[in-house]
Amino acid sequence: MPQTAVPTDPFDFEELTDVRQRFQRWVLMFPSLRDAEGAYPFESLRFAQWAGRQEFGSGQLYAAQFVLAVWNGNGNAHAWFNQPPYELGQFDVIFAMAHWDAAHCRAFRHWIDDPFWP
Repeated sequence: MPQTAVPTDPFDFEELTDVRQRFQRWVLMFPSLRDAEGAYPFESLRFAQWAGRQEFGSGQLYAAQFVLAVWNGNGNAHAWFNQPPYELGQFDVIFAMAHWDAAHCRAFRHWIDDPFWP
């Protein structure tokens, strides 16, 4: 399967009308997720496997938790990515904001200002 080219400007949403494309571009707004396995094109299971290898308390893990919660439509304890073999934990906005830099916060605000679900 040919590799899909990662967009050069993840902040350019102008031409996107498909919600899945918009979601994939939004994931790339989180700097720590740009090189994540399964981030682009988005493959939820592969992405969750990658996230499970990230250190607890890291901005990467919090970004991945948030992305998967949006993808799934919720991030509760019973969500598939919070069950074995992934067990990523629930997204906690307080922990995330304490660990994220300005670029991660900007990606979070982008979704908060105009929420959408794939």
